[in-house]
Amino acid sequence: VAATTKRFPNGDVTFMSLTHSLLGGGCTYEDAKQLVGDLTAYFLELEDDHPDKASLNVAVSGLSILFGPDVNQTRWSNSVSSSRNKIDLLMEVPHWWSLSRPHGSWKDALTSHAVVIVNTGVSRSGRLLDEEVGSTIAAMTAYSLKIAIQQNCSGWEREGRYVSIFADEIAVLAKSSSEVIEWLRSQGRSYGVRPFLACQWPDQLPPKVRAAFMSFATMFWFQQSDHAVITDAVG
Repeated sequence: VAATTKRFPNGDVTFMSLTHSLLGGGCTYEDAKQLVGDLTAYFLELEDDHPDKASLNVAVSGLSILFGPDVNQTRWSNSVSSSRNKIDLLMEVPHWWSLSRPHGSWKDALTSHAVVIVNTGVSRSGRLLDEEVGSTIAAMTAYSLKIAIQQNCSGWEREGRYVSIFADEIAVLAKSSSEVIEWLRSQGRSYGVRPFLACQWPDQLPPKVRAAFMSFATMFWFQQSDHAVITDAVG
């Protein structure tokens, strides 16, 4: 919405920056209310057959819970504080959400059998991503990939089509996406999923992830010096 762009650097309005403002990030309660008014006005101006009409209807209806006539500033602040803390974290990398970045969907990547590298470590400019931010983005990426596989890759194993997933340190992903890893092992096969996972120390993994990791039929072990790890390997 053009009326909101003055609140954002370089006018770069993204779904994350809008969410951040609606939760009070970098603006006041009155600013957030005005933003809701702008969105509502824009929604009412759209023709019924506009492609954004349905999604904006959901957004405006949902926002009435936070900005309805029975909600005051104190109640709003208490309602959004927990969510705002999470979005504050994600807004540490505003460029990640920028609409000006080249972007695509997991669906397109999967159905075209494209190669995708997800880097949440050191950027090309040499910047090291904050560990908590990187872990959160990795979790979001993993869950969205899992959903895309479920929606687009059913029966791929029978068709001889595959999704090969490589993770060079599964312990990092396991911190925030243990359910995804368990799903890849237990149910991913029928979707053509072939995981290639690496781990320095199995004891670093949560119990369920460790059990899934250690249950693969094919494993490679480098030379070990820890007695417990050697025992696990031999077992």
